[in-house]
Amino acid sequence: MVPAFSRKKYINAFHHFRKEQFDKSALSFKKTPQLNPPYSVIDNILFGLGLSYFKMNKFSEAMGALTRVVEEYPRSDKWFMAHVVLGSAHERNTEKSQAFHILEKALSQNPPTAIRFLIDRLINLVHDEVAPMTS
Repeated sequence: MVPAFSRKKYINAFHHFRKEQFDKSALSFKKTPQLNPPYSVIDNILFGLGLSYFKMNKFSEAMGALTRVVEEYPRSDKWFMAHVVLGSAHERNTEKSQAFHILEKALSQNPPTAIRFLIDRLINLVHDEVAPMTS
């Protein structure tokens, strides 16, 4: 028997995230794809999983989920924010050139103004961290 998607479990993962129970949130999001969710929510599940891992400073795990959003769901409403968090994860993981690459890719796609502002700020942060090393 194929496991059935449970909207309650899906919402529960967000509930854990809002309560800053990131370990429980990640576990719930990680289990959800095994329950055959509708295609329309998979990007949200992956974004939630990536953000939960990011909040726990598990950057490699965060990058895996967020990269899937970027690569597999280009029409997702989470696509730009996945770039922001993915770029932040690379920055925190001291992978500055990769952070630049991800953020520049998002900028090239004309993000909404608020997200453009976030991306520009993050690029400046990464640039400021790299600049002293090259002086």
